[in-house]
Amino acid sequence: MDIRRGLLLVLLLSVALPSSAQPYGYFSSNPKTEWLPDGRLMVLLEDFTFVDTKGMIWTAKAIPRLEIDGASIPQEFWSTIGGPFEGQYRNASVVHDAECTAPYKHDWRDVHYMFYVASRAGGVDEAKAKLMYAAVYHFGPRWAWNGNPPPERTLDSRDDLLRLSVMLVKNRDLTVDTISGLSTQQLQAAVPNIELEGARACFDKLLRLRALGASRTHPTYRGYFEALVAEQRQLHDDFQRSCPEFSTFE
Repeated sequence: MDIRRGLLLVLLLSVALPSSAQPYGYFSSNPKTEWLPDGRLMVLLEDFTFVDTKGMIWTAKAIPRLEIDGASIPQEFWSTIGGPFEGQYRNASVVHDAECTAPYKHDWRDVHYMFYVASRAGGVDEAKAKLMYAAVYHFGPRWAWNGNPPPERTLDSRDDLLRLSVMLVKNRDLTVDTISGLSTQQLQAAVPNIELEGARACFDKLLRLRALGASRTHPTYRGYFEALVAEQRQLHDDFQRSCPEFSTFE
């Protein structure tokens, strides 16, 4: 009987400690939000929390009123990595948006790293999460911390992000610390223009795929649903055939 009770206690503890079962941390629940009439902003209705593996609690608070628009992920890169409310990194983007809203509670470097870890906790593939981390670290919000102004940026264009995607395809073990320290000159030296053009062509196909996916749910295209599905399937097959190395970013 004592052995059974002991086993039951171990089982209960394993259920009650979600962080131990989650190598990247865990979210408190699904975020409860409401779209505003402009169709661009969301309002958080209840506090939403991410707990990382160190036990650090990152909370997006509903009060005072928090309006979320995904702007903490630079909009010019949505076509490359996807919009902020798409896929498995939606939850991470909610907490990231909150942390990138003044008054700031943490160092911007820690906030962007939290976004990477939270994305992984949400199920985002490692290479894609690293590419998204690069987008927010190098092009996202920065602010002064402990009296120190943020440093100058070392990357300056979408081409840099595309070159980084090639590097990640070649070496998935590229660390976030290495990604943080990259410069445009280093990326240009590592990835020649011909590989950059290949990445651009693949991500353009990926952008078209995302646009077709969004069109399928839009009322304007309701009468063309079957045609859109067929076109999306055809484009997806073409993407998988011509860009297999970039499928991890889909």
